Amino acid sequence: MVALVIALAVAIPAAVAKRSVAELRQLSEVISVVPAFSRDRTARGQRLPTSVSLRELIASGYIRASNVPALNGIEITLVFSPDEVHVDQTLVRVLDGNSVIAIVRMADGKIISKFPLR
Repeated sequence: MVALVIALAVAIPAAVAKRSVAELRQLSEVISVVPAFSRDRTARGQRLPTSVSLRELIASGYIRASNVPALNGIEITLVFSPDEVHVDQTLVRVLDGNSVIAIVRMADGKIISKFPLR
């Protein structure tokens, strides 16, 4: 477990360092639609899926492709999982292909922390 935490502590900042300022801002914009996506699913009596792609968020109208042009061609996926330590919270891992580039913690449909995006 400690090795995993150390590996993530090294890998995530390194992955983010390779990102342009525009990509980081636009990733923050993508993350900002997660509460609305979550609320809409709950309101329709649907469970939060295990993952959703940026393409799906665009196709569903949560975000416009024109608002995130720096992410064009990047395979962005948001992966949702319950937080085993804080059972009232959900962890959202933001992936670029197979690399974790951000982790977001949500509770009650609101973002309560983001790492490493600011």
